Amino acid sequence: MQGKEASFVKRFKHTLSQTERYVLSLRYCDEMTPQEIGLVLDMPTSSIDHVLLDLRKRARTTLRGDRILTANN
Repeated sequence: MQGKEASFVKRFKHTLSQTERYVLSLRYCDEMTPQEIGLVLDMPTSSIDHVLLDLRKRARTTLRGDRILTANN
């Protein structure tokens, strides 16, 4: 990971709630489905889907603000 991207990940990670960090880790590190994450965290799948959607939107907005992503991404 390049300097700008690594810096973004560190800053973004610190803005997340504990639940958001768990969901993100289980989804992208452990490659679990939203259904599996829901079982692990005792949350409805729809809530997991909502957390993931919100995280993607927040990350995209922040990346564009940092000029790591362009409007085309």
